[in-house]
Amino acid sequence: MNSAPIIDQYDLSSLKLVSSGAAPLPTELAYGVRKRLEARGAHVNITNGYGMTETSCASHLVSVNKAWEKMGSVGQLFSNLEARLVDDDGKDVPVGQRGEIWLRGPVIMK
Repeated sequence: MNSAPIIDQYDLSSLKLVSSGAAPLPTELAYGVRKRLEARGAHVNITNGYGMTETSCASHLVSVNKAWEKMGSVGQLFSNLEARLVDDDGKDVPVGQRGEIWLRGPVIMK
């Protein structure tokens, strides 16, 4: 959406929300898309989320009302899910440390 010529062929003034997934969305790219869409008449929020095949879609999403404040975040964990961030030994990692995410809930594949 940031550079596709087809965007210029449409009236996008009714567009309110763009949701990104499948890969991290760099903040600079989100602002570039927003600027381009605003030039086409749209006033959009761009949200980001996280998910994978095993989560039956997404497990985290940034809420629309915090889209720009939380840009770069995967958002909040969906209700009915539990998450842990663990090290290679399966022990919880301290806040701010890297780890592997473990998810549990009714939408997670066995």
